[in-house]
Amino acid sequence: MTRHMLLNNIDHQHLRVLHQFGAAFGDAVAALPAFALEWPELQKQYSILLRRDAGRWQAVVLLGLAPDENLFLTGNSANGWDASYVPLAAEKGPFLIGFQRPAAMSFDQSGQTPDPRDAVVHIDIKHPRVSQSAAGLPLFLPQGGASPYLQYISGRLEQIQRSLAIEPLLLQALEQLDLIEPLNIEFALDNGEKHRLTGNYSISSARLAALSGDDLQRLNQSGFLPLIYAQLSSLSNIQQLVDRKNQRQRQQVA
Repeated sequence: MTRHMLLNNIDHQHLRVLHQFGAAFGDAVAALPAFALEWPELQKQYSILLRRDAGRWQAVVLLGLAPDENLFLTGNSANGWDASYVPLAAEKGPFLIGFQRPAAMSFDQSGQTPDPRDAVVHIDIKHPRVSQSAAGLPLFLPQGGASPYLQYISGRLEQIQRSLAIEPLLLQALEQLDLIEPLNIEFALDNGEKHRLTGNYSISSARLAALSGDDLQRLNQSGFLPLIYAQLSSLSNIQQLVDRKNQRQRQQVA
């Protein structure tokens, strides 16, 4: 059960958040949304895939090879996550972006206000990482200002928000240029088991290479080309995920 509230330094002065990851915190999932602006960072350690949901494309970061399996969760690291970069969808934890109308409207020089709402931070106070005890990181300083952790989370939420603004345009461009193709993931484990993951898609490197110079220039001018190359590069990490699966199985047998 969730209970979202506008975060403020009066009602939530003493709230703390556990900066930990694990099944108990809802992190045992095989995939999470992959926000566009984090693709260059994700591609260093994860695989970024495209999926079709209710007729719309979305990008996901692959964390496991079976339902409810997150191979990056571990008891051998300080925060429970075995990678130097934690995807934004996991890192944000109980926080999310909300909107409210400001008390006074501000207009630009043209007299227009593109979005009269202010982005504000909300928190799910029922989230398992939220604590009223001394455990966890404080959200506010004793004098009421935002703590370093809350400032960090605000930056992560801002990156999510900026990603959400460009993702529809990026995915629309990929679809219009016919750059999306099915990707069947087949792998064999050390114990002899053979598996196949379906329902995934990727950008086609062959179709990308066949684009006209004008199309490539438009993708580059839009800032999409580096993101496209990041997604393609990330596919090499699928084998690393299989290696994690094999290692996890060996640990369970030992």
